[in-house]
Order: sequence, then C-alpha cells, then structure tokens
Amino acid sequence: MIRAVGARLGGMALTLLLGSVIVFLLLNALPGDPALVMLGLDATPDAVVRLHHQLGLDLPLPLRYLRWAGGLLTLHLGTSLTYAVPVSQLLADRLRITLPLAGITLLLSVAIGLPVGVAAAARQGRVSDTAIMVAAQLFKAIPDFWGGVLLILLFALVLHWLPSGGFPGWEPSPLAALRALVLPALALALPQAAILARFMRSATLGALSEDFVRTARAKGLGTQAALWRHAVPNALVPVITLVGIQFPLLLTGTIIVETVFDLPGLGRLVLEAIDQRDLPVVQDIVLLLVGLVVLVNVAVDLAALRLDPRLGGERRA
Repeated sequence: MIRAVGARLGGMALTLLLGSVIVFLLLNALPGDPALVMLGLDATPDAVVRLHHQLGLDLPLPLRYLRWAGGLLTLHLGTSLTYAVPVSQLLADRLRITLPLAGITLLLSVAIGLPVGVAAAARQGRVSDTAIMVAAQLFKAIPDFWGGVLLILLFALVLHWLPSGGFPGWEPSPLAALRALVLPALALALPQAAILARFMRSATLGALSEDFVRTARAKGLGTQAALWRHAVPNALVPVITLVGIQFPLLLTGTIIVETVFDLPGLGRLVLEAIDQRDLPVVQDIVLLLVGLVVLVNVAVDLAALRLDPRLGGERRA
C-alpha cells in the first residue's frame, strides 16, 4: 500500500508539472495584449510599457514561466492586477465558498445516486425500475443552470423555504451560510446523481450475475443479504472511479451555478479574471483546479485499491 501511495504521489507531481507548463503556454498564447485590455485603447505607450514591466511581459517566455513556477513553490502567488490584493488572499476567500459547495454536492450526488441505483437493480424489470431510470435520464438531461432556475422558482419563490441567491458569510451564521448553499448544491448534484444511479444499477446487476453471488445464494444466503454483502461492495469499485471522473465536471459546473445563485466563489472569480485579463489570477486558479482534480483522482484510485487489493497486483503485473 505504501508503494502504491508513493507511485501515485509521484504521478501527481508529474501531472502538476506538465499541467503548469500547458496552462502557462495556453494563457500566454491568447491573442491580444493584456496591458491594452486592462488600460484601454486610449492608453499612452509609456503606460503600456510600464504595465508590461509590472506584469513581466517584457521578459523571455521561459524566464516568465520559471518566475511563476518559483512563486508557486514558495506560495508567493503574486498580486491581482484587478483587485490589487495578493492572489493567495483572493483564493482563500473564494475557496471558503466553492470547497464547501463542491463537498456538499459530492455528498449529495453519492447519497442519492448509489441507493437509487441499488434499488433499481433490486427491482430489475419492474415498473419501479423503469420509473427510476426514466427519472434518472430526465435529471441527467437538465443543464445545471436550468435546474438551478427551476429550484429557485420552487423552493425560494413558491415555497419560501430557502434563499434564492447570495451568500451571507460564515461568520454571522454558519446555518444561514449552509442554507444558501443547499439549492446550488442540489442543482449540481442531481445530474451527477442521475449518472451515478444508472452506473450503479449496471454495476450491481453485473455483480449479481457473478459466480460468487450465485454460490452464496446456493448456500442459503437470502436475496437482500447477497445483494448488500457481496454484490454492492464489488459494484462500488467502478462507481468510485466514476466519481473521480465526475469531479472535473462538478468544478466546471460551479462556474455557471455560482453565477446563477450570485455566489462569490471561485467560479465567479475565474469569469471576472478572464474578463479583466488578470493573468496572475487566471493562471493560479486554473492550476489550482488542475491540482484539485488530480488530488481527487489519486484519492479515488487509492480508495478503489483499498476496496479491491487485486487492482494493485494487476497493475504491477
């Protein structure tokens, strides 16, 4: 297990290195002059030159990358050109909203999708199984932003149970802050839960047809006991892998959903930074998102290895 953790951490470091190079090259290959975008078309040549020097745009490309990468390693992320504050402070403030939102969304999608998928597999061919799959297909087809609008109409404007948007902050009332995240988390979680439910149903049905389940049934084990003791644990391995694949979709979904619900999170900050061509902020946020995706995939890989140690042996072979 220690070797597996070390191998995956090494792969994570290499992925982050390659990701940083790609992010830097792509952002610097964008057309247009960031200094002109920030200063406007009426900017004087002297002002443009000064801003080029401030941004480091007058340096060779490899040197600019090394300066940026060195700042990342020492946690000096630079200063936002739009907000005139350290980028690390901006990220810390916005992550206080986006990370809880992503965590709640992930928990909701798993808590809804896995039991629903198992229930559908246990009722294969019945009316309830068909109804569950039709509902899953419907929720999967609804875009995040449109689902958010529907949830606002129902729970905020009609029932008055939850706020329609905004974020009151964690300090005045943590409960009010959690209530503000419920609807955006649901808007993000329902499509992901629908995908998980369909995948969990297929994985559970596949496990139920395996020889070890038939052997357990032949020895007198009941249907429900065989389902939960043998089929579901074996079906979880590919489903956990799917959760890792869904995480990047969840992060990209927060960009739109945070705008719909007026949440000042990381997604909103990305849009604002791109609009203002705030390169230090954009570069750091994109690489942070890459790091989060890689970290979650490593955690998912280790969880799958924990559930089925045979995976480590197969990969070594």
